[in-house]
Amino acid sequence: MSQGWASPKFSGRTATRSPTSTEVTNSCAQHGGFYLGSIGGPAARLAKDSIKKVEVLEYPELGMEAIWRIEVEDFPAFIVIDDKGNDFYNQVTTRVKIT
Repeated sequence: MSQGWASPKFSGRTATRSPTSTEVTNSCAQHGGFYLGSIGGPAARLAKDSIKKVEVLEYPELGMEAIWRIEVEDFPAFIVIDDKGNDFYNQVTTRVKIT
């Protein structure tokens, strides 16, 4: 599973961040944000085809750690952390044996 950001600087590639931290979860709950996840293998291709517009909103001096607005179209993703602070990873409790 790939999560994170994508930008024109990275030519449509994504940077993976996993697992999510308590700080991110608390921030989503406090500020009404959310954190998206997407499937791993084709994520770079999806980003390349689906990102329509990218702009930095705040702190451009931080580079990729700045606050970005990314407009996407037809980008399959799911909510990993919602605006209430519910964390998908913490709710999955059934272990799966892969053979």
